[in-house]
Amino acid sequence: MTRKTGMAILSGAAGAAIGLVVYAAVLIPAIAARADLPHVYTAKELLALPEGQLIYPGSTVIHEREQDMVPESIAPEQPALVERELAFTGSPAEVMPWYRDQLEPKGWTPQGKSQSGAYSWSKGRLTFLLAVCGDGGEHYLYTSPCTQHVLASLWAR
Repeated sequence: MTRKTGMAILSGAAGAAIGLVVYAAVLIPAIAARADLPHVYTAKELLALPEGQLIYPGSTVIHEREQDMVPESIAPEQPALVERELAFTGSPAEVMPWYRDQLEPKGWTPQGKSQSGAYSWSKGRLTFLLAVCGDGGEHYLYTSPCTQHVLASLWAR
């Protein structure tokens, strides 16, 4: 074996050893840290959930808004959401019980009615918000006058 061949083999072995050290010291911990990051939800994921499809029977979708989550490290944090404004017929007092009966049997925990009149439920990192015109939730709706409209939102943080 020539001296050049020996140096090439030695250089290759040293490079492989350095590569293993970098892999073990830097890449493995970086990959492990990435696995510990919270899931970044998309609106498409929320729509795929049964709760993302809840629309009060007989109502009409007036407006729908979808937004993917923006993690705090990139910009000011924004939750993923699916929000629908619905027009309905019937009594406002019937709307919240229908949503409650859809959510609570599936493990959603009621958070009660907020000071602004909206109802909310939570399940892990998800929140379902419901505002009903005529039932105190007028603050959340965009229509004026607020009559027989519902705002139903599914949020992920």
